[in-house]
Amino acid sequence: MNPIFTLQYGEFFTADYLKNRSKNYSVFIPTSSNEKGVDLLLYNDNTKSLITIQVKSARPFFGEREYDEDNSKNKIVSSCHYRFPVYYNRTQADWHVFVCYAFNERFIASKKKKDRWDSVMFLFSKKEIDDCFCELKDSKGNREKYFEISIDDNENAYITRGYGKKTAKPINSHLIDKKYKEIFEKSARKIEKERITE
Repeated sequence: MNPIFTLQYGEFFTADYLKNRSKNYSVFIPTSSNEKGVDLLLYNDNTKSLITIQVKSARPFFGEREYDEDNSKNKIVSSCHYRFPVYYNRTQADWHVFVCYAFNERFIASKKKKDRWDSVMFLFSKKEIDDCFCELKDSKGNREKYFEISIDDNENAYITRGYGKKTAKPINSHLIDKKYKEIFEKSARKIEKERITE
């Protein structure tokens, strides 16, 4: 075993975020750096419940693009993009977090203040990410290998690859700040349901 234990920043960022917002849960991480399907475990010792989380991270790449917002006539101009792999039939985890790293310092130094932001995270349940991946198609109608999250100048986020040419699907509702409570609420409902059926 490697005597030095390291953790990817995206996984640490997610673990630290959830630990600071979960009163009754402890956060565990696998000792293997190449564990498949699960990157974090949330464990409640009182209820003996376990929540599994998959974390994917990406650095930004840049280039101004224009999109049509899905089911809307709005035009979107975005210059910051993050690319993630699509992993069909491998979404064993209960929840999936996509971490978009902040700009690096060299890039920030050349940008206006309003263009700076911290790393952001997007949260999807297993069902939500399965449904999302099933919708993604490339230009030939085949399964897409990647999807992209793009952020505009107003810090609105969209999926901008896999929904047809120049089409963007809004995903601000999946920002982890707006959604993290669902992790614990759904776990509590599941525990209560199991208790009733015993």
